[in-house]
Amino acid sequence: MIESVNVALSDYCGASCMFCYTHRGKNHKYSTMPLSVAETMIKDLSSDDFKKKHKLKRMVLGENGCMFLNPDAINIMRLIRKKLPTVAIEITTNFQNFSDDKIEIILKENLIYSCVCNVDSIDPQNYWHMKKLDLNKTMPHLVKFIETRKKYNRKIPLIINILSLNAYISTIYNNFKIYPAKLKDKNLIKTKDDYNATRKELEKIIDSKIDWIIKTWIYGWAEREHVDTSKLKYNTYGCPNFRRTKNEAFIAPDGTFYPCCCDANYELGFGNIMQETLDTIYNKPQRIEFINMLRKREFEKIGGPCKTVNCCQQLSRNPIMSRLIRLILKQEWLIDKYCDLTSKGAKFSFVNKLFSALPYMRSNKDE
Repeated sequence: MIESVNVALSDYCGASCMFCYTHRGKNHKYSTMPLSVAETMIKDLSSDDFKKKHKLKRMVLGENGCMFLNPDAINIMRLIRKKLPTVAIEITTNFQNFSDDKIEIILKENLIYSCVCNVDSIDPQNYWHMKKLDLNKTMPHLVKFIETRKKYNRKIPLIINILSLNAYISTIYNNFKIYPAKLKDKNLIKTKDDYNATRKELEKIIDSKIDWIIKTWIYGWAEREHVDTSKLKYNTYGCPNFRRTKNEAFIAPDGTFYPCCCDANYELGFGNIMQETLDTIYNKPQRIEFINMLRKREFEKIGGPCKTVNCCQQLSRNPIMSRLIRLILKQEWLIDKYCDLTSKGAKFSFVNKLFSALPYMRSNKDE
């Protein structure tokens, strides 16, 4: 059943993060989701038929692009809140376009459940090299979010991901023996790791009781076009997003239902919500066969982004540790068991430390 719907309100982004896809949204009719598409989706999700068949807990806005480049973003959130009052709205943002006026409206009207962002360095130069954004323009918005949250007494978690420049460059090189595709200045290879310094500065401004700072797992998404797959042993890999692909829907700006966040160019769409209901698309033989092929690890046969399933894996600086993580994540029953336990509020320190940075595998006990 569908537990979460992840919505690309826009597939544009003002940033150009070193770790992000280089080809996002090229196969798309719209760059931002028209209000009519959002209205159709929300009407479907709030229907009695959908509610009988699915248990929707969360909607994630900001999938595969900057949601605030969509002029209807706030009105879409208002509509979700009105039609789906029990569903948690999570937004993802780099704070470039999450301006003070939008922060004021969203927090005053209590439109969101949580906010996820990346602050990959507190050093302006490293931040620029990692994201091609000006820290002096994005950080004031983040601070404004925290201040406004206090103003309205909102207990809305801010989840801050940190991926340092040093960590990304060295991890990609150690695992693939290539330097990042977006690394234009090889002198940056010598950049010192500033994760601890960044975390220390962020801890000064966040609320430790409700906010999280996460040392982000590293993936090879941005390196797909440059990684040699000619000798790839596909049966040694599992899909790390398999649970999400089974239980979540990903909706592109034009309404295309695509399999997961790694399909940033919407190559493997199953249908469009403007022609069919989400439940109809979810239960299509085409989609069910796709899930079965993922389970059987027929990644080359699937094609699209699955041909580079090695770039979907969570990576460690140490390639041996990367392989160990890959073996663990191949165990579907283990991931399902972990998610079931955390959804009931269970806490296992070792397991949580191992999996805490995996996208959307955190507890839903407050939702």
